[in-house]
Amino acid sequence: MKSEATKNMDGYELQRLRERIAAMGEAELEEYRAQLDPDSMGFYGEEDIEDGNNEETDTL
Repeated sequence: MKSEATKNMDGYELQRLRERIAAMGEAELEEYRAQLDPDSMGFYGEEDIEDGNNEETDTL
């Protein structure tokens, strides 16, 4: 699954990123995560659409 941050990466680039992250030590991984924009971490693609019905259903 791609995120907003990886939506423009091809399969090769995505695999290289996964390998690079897997090889990081704890301090390096923490530094990498600190530079990421949280708003770009969401899923890429169609968002769930609400039907406008926010009423709770009584199940008793």
